[in-house]
Amino acid sequence: MTAERTDERVQILKSLRAYLLRQRAKFNDYLNILAREKYAVLSEDTDKMREHLELEQSIVSEIYNLQRVIDPLKDLHRQRYPERETGIRDLENSLENIKEKALAHNKNVRELILSRQKVLSRRLESLRPHRQARSPYADIGVPTLVDIRS
Repeated sequence: MTAERTDERVQILKSLRAYLLRQRAKFNDYLNILAREKYAVLSEDTDKMREHLELEQSIVSEIYNLQRVIDPLKDLHRQRYPERETGIRDLENSLENIKEKALAHNKNVRELILSRQKVLSRRLESLRPHRQARSPYADIGVPTLVDIRS
């Protein structure tokens, strides 16, 4: 391998590693947000829930954008250097584990939100007055006389 190809490979690997590390850090941030969001849901703090949702959307967007950069770098590395780099492979495996944790935690938080939503819906339903309020004249019976003096 020439020095130029070696330098190119090193540069691709450095870039790929840097982006994978940034993505892993974002996933860790995402896990922290999900943990805090769970407590906000349990305490029924809607302001904190809204804050966490906005942060969550921002982080997911950043993760997606990083993935859009990582995929071409991976493809470029695979095309030019078919043998896999162990450091990158370990980092990718670590990232996959964090992704799985984040998905599982996200699922738990969504289920918690849905269960809290059902509880709140039932609570609201019990506070509403009856939909078909009975008329106070409903039990008078059938009228038999009509007063025409008025």
